[in-house]
Amino acid sequence: MIFARSLKELKARLEVVPKENWDRGLAKLGKEYLALAAATATELGCPLKWPLFDVAEQLKIDPALSAEDEAWLDVHADARTPFLRSVVRFAYRAYLAAETGKALKEGQLHLYDPLLSAYAQGAVVTGDHGYLDINMVGIPTAREKYFR
Repeated sequence: MIFARSLKELKARLEVVPKENWDRGLAKLGKEYLALAAATATELGCPLKWPLFDVAEQLKIDPALSAEDEAWLDVHADARTPFLRSVVRFAYRAYLAAETGKALKEGQLHLYDPLLSAYAQGAVVTGDHGYLDINMVGIPTAREKYFR
């Protein structure tokens, strides 16, 4: 699943996120994210950073965020939880890096797409105490399940 193909599309999709909270059986998206994040963390040599890490930072890419980028993030990355705020910010940085000519593999660019899709459907996403929680459905982040 690809959430967006460009920074412009990412911004457009996140600008229309409903503010109310509703559940659509989103645990599958959480499990998809955890598997993608484990594979990407292994590929990038940072499995201890799993389950949430900044792909651009791990690739030693630091896309410069303009004042306009920061202002947009202040409004649209003010997601419901600090965890989700980080997801939006990390996705934004990955898309910005790709648009400025940095080479990111498909899986690296679209790592956060399952969580962004849950957020776009109005879900509250958190990650605490050994669980990825989407609308109060806890998905265990047991390392042995995702790292082999």
